[in-house]
Amino acid sequence: IEMGEAGDIVTIAGMSKATVADTLCAPEIDIPLPAQPIDPPTISVTFGINDSPLAGREGKKLQSRVIRERLMKEAESNVAIKVTDTPGGEAFEVHGRGELQMGVLIENMRAGIRGLGLVGLWIGGWRSASEFVAPRLWERFVFPYFKAMVEAAVEEGAIPVLHFDANWTRDLERLKELPKGKCVLALDGKTDIFKAKEILGGHMCLMGDVPPSLLSLGTPAEVTAYCKRLMNEVGPDGFILSSGCDVPIDARHENVKAMVEAVL
Repeated sequence: IEMGEAGDIVTIAGMSKATVADTLCAPEIDIPLPAQPIDPPTISVTFGINDSPLAGREGKKLQSRVIRERLMKEAESNVAIKVTDTPGGEAFEVHGRGELQMGVLIENMRAGIRGLGLVGLWIGGWRSASEFVAPRLWERFVFPYFKAMVEAAVEEGAIPVLHFDANWTRDLERLKELPKGKCVLALDGKTDIFKAKEILGGHMCLMGDVPPSLLSLGTPAEVTAYCKRLMNEVGPDGFILSSGCDVPIDARHENVKAMVEAVL
Protein backbone atom coordinates (compact mmCIF):
# COMPACT_ATOMS: atom_id res chain seq x y z
CA ILE A 1 0.00 0.00 0.00
CA GLU A 2 1.09 3.63 -0.41
CA MET A 3 -0.61 5.01 2.69
CA GLY A 4 -2.10 3.81 5.99
CA GLU A 5 -4.44 5.85 8.16
CA ALA A 6 -5.72 5.63 11.74
CA GLY A 7 -7.82 2.49 12.06
CA ASP A 8 -6.04 0.62 9.25
CA ILE A 9 -4.25 -2.66 9.96
CA VAL A 10 -0.86 -2.63 8.25
CA THR A 11 1.73 -5.42 8.27
CA ILE A 12 5.41 -4.44 7.99
CA ALA A 13 8.09 -7.09 7.56
CA GLY A 14 11.55 -6.92 9.09
CA MET A 15 10.74 -4.89 12.21
CA SER A 16 11.04 -7.53 14.94
CA LYS A 17 11.98 -5.03 17.66
CA ALA A 18 9.30 -2.43 16.93
CA THR A 19 6.69 -1.82 19.61
CA VAL A 20 4.04 0.69 20.63
CA ALA A 21 5.09 4.37 20.34
CA ASP A 22 8.06 3.59 18.03
CA THR A 23 8.40 5.60 14.83
CA LEU A 24 8.95 3.55 11.62
CA CYS A 25 10.24 5.74 8.84
CA ALA A 26 12.68 6.09 5.97
CA PRO A 27 16.40 5.86 6.92
CA GLU A 28 17.02 9.53 6.11
CA ILE A 29 14.50 10.70 8.75
CA ASP A 30 16.04 10.95 12.21
CA ILE A 31 13.34 12.83 14.17
CA PRO A 32 10.66 10.53 15.70
CA LEU A 33 7.03 11.45 16.12
CA PRO A 34 6.01 12.58 19.62
CA ALA A 35 4.99 9.58 21.74
CA GLN A 36 2.17 9.57 24.25
CA PRO A 37 3.69 8.83 27.69
CA ILE A 38 2.59 5.60 29.37
CA ASP A 39 1.59 5.63 33.01
CA PRO A 40 4.12 3.80 35.20
CA PRO A 41 3.17 0.44 36.80
CA THR A 42 1.21 0.69 40.04
CA ILE A 43 1.23 -2.90 41.39
CA SER A 44 3.44 -5.96 41.11
CA VAL A 45 3.20 -9.73 41.54
CA THR A 46 6.03 -12.25 41.80
CA PHE A 47 6.02 -15.44 39.71
CA GLY A 48 8.33 -18.42 40.20
CA ILE A 49 8.63 -22.17 39.87
CA ASN A 50 7.21 -24.71 42.28
CA ASP A 51 10.01 -25.39 44.79
CA SER A 52 8.13 -27.86 46.98
CA PRO A 53 9.47 -31.39 47.64
CA LEU A 54 7.07 -32.70 44.96
CA ALA A 55 8.38 -30.34 42.28
CA GLY A 56 9.25 -31.99 38.98
CA ARG A 57 7.35 -35.23 39.53
CA GLU A 58 4.57 -34.27 37.14
CA GLY A 59 4.06 -31.83 34.29
CA LYS A 60 6.44 -30.53 31.67
CA LYS A 61 8.53 -27.39 31.11
CA LEU A 62 8.64 -26.39 34.77
CA GLN A 63 11.93 -24.51 34.64
CA SER A 64 12.25 -20.85 35.59
CA ARG A 65 13.72 -20.25 32.11
CA VAL A 66 10.41 -21.28 30.51
CA ILE A 67 8.43 -19.00 32.82
CA ARG A 68 10.81 -16.13 32.08
CA GLU A 69 10.47 -16.64 28.32
CA ARG A 70 6.67 -16.63 28.67
CA LEU A 71 6.66 -13.39 30.67
CA MET A 72 9.19 -11.68 28.40
CA LYS A 73 7.11 -12.62 25.37
CA GLU A 74 4.10 -11.01 27.01
CA ALA A 75 6.10 -7.86 27.80
CA GLU A 76 7.16 -7.50 24.16
CA SER A 77 3.61 -6.74 23.03
CA ASN A 78 2.17 -5.38 26.27
CA VAL A 79 3.71 -2.02 27.17
CA ALA A 80 1.59 -1.81 30.32
CA ILE A 81 3.75 -4.36 32.15
CA LYS A 82 7.40 -4.55 33.10
CA VAL A 83 9.21 -7.80 33.97
CA THR A 84 12.33 -7.84 36.16
CA ASP A 85 14.45 -10.65 37.58
CA THR A 86 14.68 -11.09 41.34
CA PRO A 87 18.16 -11.26 42.93
CA GLY A 88 18.10 -15.07 43.14
CA GLY A 89 17.12 -15.47 39.49
CA GLU A 90 14.47 -18.11 40.27
CA ALA A 91 11.49 -15.75 40.38
CA PHE A 92 10.30 -12.75 38.39
CA GLU A 93 8.46 -9.59 39.34
CA VAL A 94 5.71 -8.46 36.99
CA HIS A 95 4.74 -4.82 37.41
CA GLY A 96 1.34 -3.88 35.98
CA ARG A 97 -0.93 -0.88 35.64
CA GLY A 98 -3.84 -1.46 37.97
CA GLU A 99 -6.58 -4.04 38.30
CA LEU A 100 -7.44 -4.32 34.62
CA GLN A 101 -3.89 -5.16 33.58
CA MET A 102 -3.42 -7.68 36.38
CA GLY A 103 -6.72 -9.31 35.41
CA VAL A 104 -5.47 -9.69 31.85
CA LEU A 105 -2.19 -11.13 33.10
CA ILE A 106 -3.96 -13.64 35.34
CA GLU A 107 -6.03 -14.85 32.40
CA ASN A 108 -2.87 -15.21 30.34
CA MET A 109 -1.25 -17.20 33.14
CA ARG A 110 -4.29 -19.47 33.20
CA ALA A 111 -3.46 -20.31 29.62
CA GLY A 112 0.16 -20.85 30.64
CA ILE A 113 -0.84 -23.34 33.34
CA ARG A 114 -2.86 -25.28 30.79
CA GLY A 115 -0.21 -25.09 28.08
CA LEU A 116 2.72 -26.05 30.32
CA GLY A 117 0.81 -28.61 32.36
CA LEU A 118 1.90 -26.99 35.64
CA VAL A 119 1.14 -29.02 38.75
CA GLY A 120 2.27 -26.30 41.15
CA LEU A 121 2.45 -22.53 40.86
CA TRP A 122 4.89 -20.53 43.02
CA ILE A 123 3.25 -17.32 44.27
CA GLY A 124 5.57 -15.13 46.32
CA GLY A 125 5.27 -11.79 48.02
CA TRP A 126 7.94 -10.61 50.43
CA ARG A 127 7.73 -6.86 49.74
CA SER A 128 3.98 -6.97 50.36
CA ALA A 129 4.24 -8.79 53.69
CA SER A 130 2.16 -7.58 56.63
CA GLU A 131 5.17 -6.08 58.40
CA PHE A 132 5.83 -3.74 55.46
CA VAL A 133 2.32 -2.57 54.53
CA ALA A 134 -0.30 -0.83 56.69
CA PRO A 135 -3.54 -2.83 57.11
CA ARG A 136 -5.66 -0.48 55.00
CA LEU A 137 -3.18 -0.54 52.12
CA TRP A 138 -2.65 -4.30 52.45
CA GLU A 139 -6.40 -4.86 52.14
CA ARG A 140 -6.55 -2.65 49.07
CA PHE A 141 -3.37 -3.44 47.14
CA VAL A 142 -2.13 -6.85 48.30
CA PHE A 143 -4.68 -9.43 49.39
CA PRO A 144 -7.25 -9.05 46.59
CA TYR A 145 -4.58 -9.82 43.98
CA PHE A 146 -3.09 -12.76 45.87
CA LYS A 147 -6.57 -14.17 46.36
CA ALA A 148 -7.44 -13.76 42.67
CA MET A 149 -4.20 -15.45 41.59
CA VAL A 150 -4.63 -18.34 44.02
CA GLU A 151 -8.24 -18.93 43.00
CA ALA A 152 -7.28 -18.85 39.31
CA ALA A 153 -4.49 -21.38 39.86
CA VAL A 154 -6.79 -23.71 41.82
CA GLU A 155 -9.48 -23.48 39.15
CA GLU A 156 -6.90 -24.61 36.59
CA GLY A 157 -5.90 -27.61 38.72
CA ALA A 158 -2.54 -26.26 39.94
CA ILE A 159 -1.37 -26.18 43.58
CA PRO A 160 -0.46 -22.64 44.71
CA VAL A 161 2.75 -22.69 46.75
CA LEU A 162 2.58 -19.46 48.75
CA HIS A 163 6.22 -18.55 49.31
CA PHE A 164 5.71 -15.88 51.98
CA ASP A 165 9.02 -14.46 53.13
CA ALA A 166 9.01 -11.85 55.95
CA ASN A 167 6.37 -11.61 58.68
CA TRP A 168 2.73 -12.31 57.72
CA THR A 169 1.51 -13.20 61.23
CA ARG A 170 -0.86 -10.22 61.45
CA ASP A 171 -2.92 -11.37 58.47
CA LEU A 172 -2.91 -15.15 58.84
CA GLU A 173 -6.67 -15.13 59.52
CA ARG A 174 -7.31 -13.70 56.06
CA LEU A 175 -5.65 -16.71 54.45
CA LYS A 176 -8.64 -18.78 55.58
CA GLU A 177 -10.49 -17.10 52.71
CA LEU A 178 -8.31 -19.02 50.24
CA PRO A 179 -9.59 -22.40 48.95
CA LYS A 180 -9.46 -25.04 51.67
CA GLY A 181 -7.12 -27.98 51.15
CA LYS A 182 -5.63 -26.55 47.95
CA CYS A 183 -2.61 -24.45 49.01
CA VAL A 184 0.85 -24.89 50.52
CA LEU A 185 1.99 -22.02 52.77
CA ALA A 186 5.81 -21.90 52.78
CA LEU A 187 7.21 -19.75 55.60
CA ASP A 188 10.76 -18.53 56.18
CA GLY A 189 11.03 -18.27 59.97
CA LYS A 190 9.76 -14.71 60.48
CA THR A 191 6.06 -15.60 60.42
CA ASP A 192 5.10 -17.53 63.57
CA ILE A 193 4.58 -21.02 62.08
CA PHE A 194 3.11 -22.29 65.36
CA LYS A 195 0.51 -19.50 65.25
CA ALA A 196 -0.07 -20.40 61.60
CA LYS A 197 -0.77 -23.99 62.67
CA GLU A 198 -3.26 -22.75 65.27
CA ILE A 199 -5.11 -20.62 62.72
CA LEU A 200 -4.68 -22.53 59.45
CA GLY A 201 -4.29 -26.13 60.56
CA GLY A 202 -6.69 -28.26 58.53
CA HIS A 203 -7.17 -25.44 56.02
CA MET A 204 -3.87 -25.51 54.14
CA CYS A 205 -0.58 -27.39 54.24
CA LEU A 206 2.26 -25.62 56.08
CA MET A 207 5.86 -25.81 54.88
CA GLY A 208 9.06 -24.70 56.63
CA ASP A 209 10.64 -23.27 58.55
CA VAL A 210 14.11 -24.31 59.71
CA PRO A 211 15.83 -20.90 59.94
CA PRO A 212 18.83 -20.21 57.68
CA SER A 213 20.69 -18.89 60.74
CA LEU A 214 20.26 -22.24 62.47
CA LEU A 215 21.58 -24.12 59.43
CA SER A 216 24.60 -21.80 59.22
CA LEU A 217 25.45 -21.17 62.88
CA GLY A 218 23.71 -23.87 64.90
CA THR A 219 24.74 -27.40 65.82
CA PRO A 220 23.31 -30.67 64.44
CA ALA A 221 21.67 -31.31 67.83
CA GLU A 222 19.92 -27.91 67.73
CA VAL A 223 18.74 -28.52 64.16
CA THR A 224 17.39 -31.95 65.07
CA ALA A 225 15.62 -30.62 68.15
CA TYR A 226 13.90 -27.83 66.19
CA CYS A 227 12.90 -30.20 63.37
CA LYS A 228 11.39 -32.62 65.89
CA ARG A 229 9.46 -29.76 67.46
CA LEU A 230 8.10 -28.74 64.05
CA MET A 231 7.02 -32.26 63.23
CA ASN A 232 5.37 -32.75 66.64
CA GLU A 233 3.66 -29.36 67.00
CA VAL A 234 3.01 -28.30 63.40
CA GLY A 235 2.82 -31.78 61.86
CA PRO A 236 2.65 -34.59 61.31
CA ASP A 237 -0.43 -34.08 59.12
CA GLY A 238 -0.59 -31.16 56.73
CA PHE A 239 3.08 -30.30 57.13
CA ILE A 240 6.21 -30.39 54.96
CA LEU A 241 9.53 -30.05 56.76
CA SER A 242 11.78 -27.67 54.87
CA SER A 243 14.27 -24.88 55.28
CA GLY A 244 12.86 -21.42 55.87
CA CYS A 245 13.16 -20.01 52.34
CA ASP A 246 16.34 -21.38 50.73
CA VAL A 247 19.18 -23.32 52.34
CA PRO A 248 21.88 -20.64 52.72
CA ILE A 249 25.09 -20.99 50.76
CA ASP A 250 27.10 -21.09 54.00
CA ALA A 251 24.97 -23.77 55.67
CA ARG A 252 27.02 -26.39 57.46
CA HIS A 253 26.85 -29.79 55.78
CA GLU A 254 26.24 -31.60 59.04
CA ASN A 255 23.31 -29.29 59.85
CA VAL A 256 21.60 -29.88 56.50
CA LYS A 257 22.17 -33.61 56.99
CA ALA A 258 20.58 -33.37 60.45
CA MET A 259 17.50 -31.67 58.98
CA VAL A 260 17.10 -34.42 56.38
CA GLU A 261 17.69 -37.24 58.86
CA ALA A 262 15.23 -35.78 61.38
CA VAL A 263 12.36 -37.29 59.40
CA LEU A 264 13.87 -40.78 59.28
